Amino acid sequence: MRWIVNALGDFQTAARLALRLAPPAPDAFRQLWLLALQGAADSVLAEDVHAGAIRLMQSDALTPIQRLDGWAITMGSRLVLADLDGYERAVREFARLAELLPQPARIGQHGARLTAYSAIPHCARITLAVMRRQLTAAEQGFTRLQERSERLGLAFTPEQANHVFCMLHWLYDYQDRSSQLEPLIDRHLELNPDAQWLCALTKAQFALERGEEAAARSGFRVLRESGFRPHLRGKPLLAKPETLVRAAHVCRAVGEPRDAAVLYEALHPRASQCIQDGALISLGACARPLAELASQLGWHDQAEQHFRAALARNERLGHRPELVRTRLGWARALVDMGRTKEAQSLLADASDSARQIGMVSDLARAERLARNRAD
Repeated sequence: MRWIVNALGDFQTAARLALRLAPPAPDAFRQLWLLALQGAADSVLAEDVHAGAIRLMQSDALTPIQRLDGWAITMGSRLVLADLDGYERAVREFARLAELLPQPARIGQHGARLTAYSAIPHCARITLAVMRRQLTAAEQGFTRLQERSERLGLAFTPEQANHVFCMLHWLYDYQDRSSQLEPLIDRHLELNPDAQWLCALTKAQFALERGEEAAARSGFRVLRESGFRPHLRGKPLLAKPETLVRAAHVCRAVGEPRDAAVLYEALHPRASQCIQDGALISLGACARPLAELASQLGWHDQAEQHFRAALARNERLGHRPELVRTRLGWARALVDMGRTKEAQSLLADASDSARQIGMVSDLARAERLARNRAD
């Protein structure tokens, strides 16, 4: 379905087309709705995706597997709309249906898909633990998932292993230790040369975490030279929103205003949404990276508007790590504007929460900013 997106020029146009089309066959419905979810650039469209998935799941023509796909799409749409209660309801319904499926170990070589479905409820509990600042519990969840797979004699497919890697990267990024995963990225690049763009982004994030600014600049240069669009077999593709958010994080540290302008324009259609990667990863309110980019561009009024919106949406979602980063980013913007007194309460809240969660790097930034404010 990515060729549709690139042919039409953007995710939103492709999403509206997908929403107008009645799925020609049950097997096609999952890809159409995933495409629509990816293009959910406003709350109305995201609600349409959700309503359409619920409606299709009530069809007698769908198999149990397709109903599970529908609930997975619903989980993703709830993350987009910062509806944590709705997300938890969808997870419970997914888990109930997944329990009715045959055990993956009994299916032999055909069990890869069932393996993934049986793991999703476990992964969703990790997702909730991360957002609720229970990072140690999230780590324990990964351990239990691995033990379960070993007990059942199951092996992840490359696609499933990639999903687990993305979740680990998400968790470890908040703990300031995602660079531990770099050997896996190096190995992935060896096997998949076309993945250079995404690997460059990830390695730039790792370099920033280690304080290696020159290496981060080198990785970011790959993104800039591509126009912030990944390439597949030499052809440019549209970057997914979650990768643009990650690029914005690197841009704030080593990018130029012209880079910030490109990323701001790409992310702005989702200003009122949260950014998710499938049904299991939430990067919080898109307004936060937009605020950071606006601040980098010197658009102080827009930055404050975005920070205010990000704080409200991340509060609604209950995403504690993203609340830390929102408060810290807002405080830094206020200090840059010379409004140090207004930054004080934001810094205090960010420091307390970062200390409780174990967000070491964010805590250090907050304390460093507090010292600079005092000076």
